Amino acid sequence: IKSLIPYNAHQLLVADRYGLSLFDGKTLQTFTGSSASALQHHTVSHGIRLSQDILLITTRDNGCYFIRNNGDLLKHINIDNGLQSNDIHYAYQDHYGDLWLALDNGIAYLEINT
Repeated sequence: IKSLIPYNAHQLLVADRYGLSLFDGKTLQTFTGSSASALQHHTVSHGIRLSQDILLITTRDNGCYFIRNNGDLLKHINIDNGLQSNDIHYAYQDHYGDLWLALDNGIAYLEINT
């Protein structure tokens, strides 16, 4: 397991290297939506909640994904659109709401709260 993210009052979003699932304390069910197919062939490395409705999921091989609570993919950032590396180990949201990504070859800063 790479991350456990509060999803709602009764569930956790479980991010493991195979993708995302919802856990209610008893059962684990696959997280659905357009993001599920986007993440299917990539190795999840970390995840954080950015806001009440938006999650950030990072991967070891294809950058990061901004995902709505309903599973819809908002944005995908990787080397094709400006990231230094597709290998993200960790993500941190600072008190301004911007992102810092720990990459395999350095640090990336994403100003998302403008």
